[in-house]
Parts: sequence; C-alpha cells; structure tokens
Amino acid sequence: MRPLPPRPPRRMLRPMFHKRAILLWVSESFSHGRDIVRGVLQFARHRADWRLLRQPPGRRTPPARLASDADGVIAMIDNPRAARTFARVRKPLVNVAASLPRSPWPVVANDDRAIGQLAAEHFLERGYRSFGYVTHRGPFAPELERGFAASLDSRGFRYQSLAHGTAGRAGGRSLAHPTAEMVRWVGQLPSATGVFAIGNLVGAAVIGACRRAGRAVPDEIAVLGVNNDELTCESIDPPLSSIQTAGEQIGCRAVMLLADLMAGARPPKCPTRIPPLGVVARASTEALATGDPTVRAALRFMRAHAHEPITVEDVLDELIVSRKSLERKFRRHLGRTPLEEIRHLHLQQARDLLIHTDYPVADVAARSGFARPQHMATVFRGAFGMTPLAYRLRFRNR
Repeated sequence: MRPLPPRPPRRMLRPMFHKRAILLWVSESFSHGRDIVRGVLQFARHRADWRLLRQPPGRRTPPARLASDADGVIAMIDNPRAARTFARVRKPLVNVAASLPRSPWPVVANDDRAIGQLAAEHFLERGYRSFGYVTHRGPFAPELERGFAASLDSRGFRYQSLAHGTAGRAGGRSLAHPTAEMVRWVGQLPSATGVFAIGNLVGAAVIGACRRAGRAVPDEIAVLGVNNDELTCESIDPPLSSIQTAGEQIGCRAVMLLADLMAGARPPKCPTRIPPLGVVARASTEALATGDPTVRAALRFMRAHAHEPITVEDVLDELIVSRKSLERKFRRHLGRTPLEEIRHLHLQQARDLLIHTDYPVADVAARSGFARPQHMATVFRGAFGMTPLAYRLRFRNR
C-alpha cells in the first residue's frame, strides 16, 4: 500500500493590519470646519495605517470612551465644556481652535489678531472713520478684538462694541436673528460706520438690525464678517463681505503635527497661528465712506481697472484734476497717496489670483496690472517679505 503524501503545512493566516484610530472632532456645519477637515483628509489619504473617526452632525462633545480609545485626536476645543471632556484624553491631541485663553494642548489655528487687523484695514482703506465691533457674549476670540482695536488705535480711532448671543452656541441659527438691543445699537451709530462682526451669522444679524432700524447697508453702515461661508454670505441681502480664513492649511498643519506627536515628538512650546487669506468683498462693504466726490470717483476708477497697468496719470486724465490736488485730497481723506492705493489694489488682485487660481506667476502679473513679473516680485517682497511663488505655496493647499 502506497503511503499517503505528506500533508502540506497549514497555511498561516497573516496577522490583521492594525489601523490607528484618529478622532477628528471638528464640526462640518460651517465652512471653516469643512475646510479644516478637507486639509486633514489631504494628508490622511496617504496614511494606509490610519482610519478617521469624524464628528457626527449635531453632536457637540464626543463620548468619553471614543475619545480615550483613539490613538490621536484633532479637535476644535473652543469652550470650557469641550475642554473638560478632552482633558480626560491621555493621547496625542492637537487643538484647532484659538478661542480658549490657555490651551493645555498644542494649537494650530487662525491668527485671530491678524484677522482683526485685516478687518480694520479693509474699512480704513475705504475711508471709514467710525467703527463698530459685534462679538459673542462671554470670553470668545479675544485676540480678534485686540487686533481690530490695535489697528484702529494706531491711526487714532476708537470703536463701539456690542455682545450678541452666546459663545457656547456659536453655530446656532439664533445668532443670525437681530435682537432689540442690536436694533437700538445700530440705530445710534454715526453714518458711514464700518461694523466688524465676529462671524457670518452675526453679520447677517447686523444687516437685519440695520433693516429694522432704517439704516441702509452699505451706504450708512458697512458690515464685514469672518470665515466666508459662501452659501451664508451670498444668501444675505445685501451679500456679506467676509474674511477668508486658511482652514485647509490649518487642517494640513494640524494633522502633520499630530503625526509627529504620535511618533514621539515633543509638543511645540508656542501655538501655530495661520494668517487669513484676505477679504472676499461683496456688496455689504462696497460703499466708499469718504465725503469727497473726487476721491470717490478716483477710487471707483482704480478698482474698476485694478487688473490693468494703470498709473496716476490715467486717473488724472479720467477725472481732469491736477496731481497735486488729487494727492492732497487722498492724504487728507485716506492717509495715503493715489500711487500707494493703485499699488495696493494691484497687490490685492495678485494675491487673490495666486491663492485661488493655477495661473503661472507671469500670467498673474499680467492680470494684476504689473508690467513685468519681475516688478511684481519686487513689490511682493517689499509688502510681504516673500516672492509670489512662496506666497502661493504658503497660503494655498491643493
């Protein structure tokens, strides 16, 4: 009897590939949160050993066990209740909110002071000399107001402030509804006041309060929001100008930091602050708050031709005014010369194209009123301390 062939060895099962759980607790109910999540996903898609656990809609704080079982956490911890929940987590964690006075975790978030400064500059360059600031009740984003106040103070201006709603309900639709107090507040503001609102919903409430108080937007009161949620901003009448924050870059930087922390790196000593990308101007701030008709006409011409290589001589030919007279009026009403205003508008156009398009730098220069790419590079270095290409790489994640 022929012996049976030897039994083949039992096939060993390959051990299951363990994926590390990353808890991403960032609300996607508003555009800034969605941008942060998008930035995280750009990095995480290349990590086959990661699995993301995302915040469900409507859930404000995670179950303690879910947070504790995660191998790493990226969270928007912007209120004391959330801070108490995450304080029990003993895993690497990166906070993508800047509103807590002292965060025990590494922070990658908006540069709120720079946002406040940009808001003040947006109003100042349009000739406003009266200002308002609307925030949430309670301590919320204090650096935002400090940046706004510092820029105004450096030019000798003050502002009036109003607290609206509650910081703990910052995403609530109730913030978009004006209160009787807000209606009274906007009713007593001087004409040609620029109001900076801490968010787009609050900006919507300010515009609604102006309507109830019989104040025209933007002719009497100009309104500027933050985070540029396009659906919200475009659905308001008039459409709301808003500061575009760099959410994708925050998400990308936060997840890269988390990967380092999970690999054993030490947390950085200082927060990482990401500056805003610029102002997306809409009808709510399109008015020019200078009483001089010559300056208004000059500014309209400059803005209509910001994509062309216009000069001060082109403005003089359009208005039929002497250069000396125009420069005197600009200095008196705006604190700068016509040439400085043209250069600022060209730079603003170039910044928008660098961030939001894929045009080569030479095309950006041609579409921004610069005669040569080399000239744009020189002006860019003087204004921002970097080349146009470096600016694009720093402020855009695609």
